[in-house]
Amino acid sequence: MTTVKRFFDKFSTEYEAQGRRNYLFYRWLIAAIVGQIDKKECEILDLGTGTGELLLRVAIRFPQSYIVGLDVSVPVIKEAKKKAAKMRINNIGLVVSSVEKAKIRKIDFAVSCLVFHHIKDKEQVISEICRVLPKKGKLVIGDWFKPCKKYREEVEKLRSKKPQKTKEFDKSWPQALKAMSREYRENHPKEYPVCPHRLKEIIKDAGFRKQRVVKSPLANFAIVIGEK
Repeated sequence: MTTVKRFFDKFSTEYEAQGRRNYLFYRWLIAAIVGQIDKKECEILDLGTGTGELLLRVAIRFPQSYIVGLDVSVPVIKEAKKKAAKMRINNIGLVVSSVEKAKIRKIDFAVSCLVFHHIKDKEQVISEICRVLPKKGKLVIGDWFKPCKKYREEVEKLRSKKPQKTKEFDKSWPQALKAMSREYRENHPKEYPVCPHRLKEIIKDAGFRKQRVVKSPLANFAIVIGEK
């Protein structure tokens, strides 16, 4: 059993109770990811679906599409199933698997929110996704990053142009941290964050024709997109 699996198996209830949807940075991530899906009828894979926040948002937004949520933890998958049943959403499937060992079929989009910093071998995972995507298919990764100096300088320009929005974003991350118990923070598994610029390079090297970064006023949160 992997460290990530053990952690989310143990803390699945707290993970859901933290209510990430209450925080601006998280709502921005979800909305920005969903905004990159530009086909009404398609097949979408949500990598590391957790308790289904992104999965269910995509399912509601694209009722003619089929969305598969994949996660290594059975308890968080169960939480996602409960929410889907309560919301009467039936255009989804849920699969228990790690992202690294997933058997990915042909898809039109692969999306992910706050998962890739847990993945050590990003090159392997992204290369496999590129292999199965069709021409113009997209990989959309919203994540927590470790920004380099150059990237931080780029974000500072964005922050100076949008001071009110920046102030609201700045409040949201400490609020989210406060909602985490001490035990949750102390037991959190090792992470492998990279700079958004570095993830963009990995996506390019994997074979994606186009790559770009969508910045938020918080340098640690961004969307990185690859189009095949």
